[in-house]
Amino acid sequence: NDDGDNDADTNVNVWKVETPEDPRIETRKFEAKGSVSAAGINVDVSNRVPRQIFNIENNSFFNEVDLDFGQVRVGGPFKISDRVSNRVIACFKEGTIDLNIGLKVDLSGVFSL
Repeated sequence: NDDGDNDADTNVNVWKVETPEDPRIETRKFEAKGSVSAAGINVDVSNRVPRQIFNIENNSFFNEVDLDFGQVRVGGPFKISDRVSNRVIACFKEGTIDLNIGLKVDLSGVFSL
C-alpha cells in the first residue's frame, strides 16, 4: 500500500548542496570519518564519543571531546537558517584545550585568521 508519502520522507533525509547564505560557509563534501574539524584543526575521535551541545537561549553551541591528555572544546554562536528550517548556520569563535595537568590553552585566535 503506497500512500505517496515515501518520497517525501526520503527527501527530508537527503542533504543537498545549496548556495550558502554566507560566502564563508563551506559546502564541499567533508570526508572526515572518525574525526572532528574546525578551522582546519582536525581531532581524531574514532575511539571517543564527541558531544555537541546547543544552548538555545544563548544561541551558542560547543563540540567537546575528552582525549587522553585532556578535553578539546570548540564552539561559538549559531542562527537558524533563513532558507532551510532544520539547519543552523554556525560560526566557530572559541576553542580551548584543557590539559589534564591543569593548563588551559586558548586557541580562539585561530578562528579569526
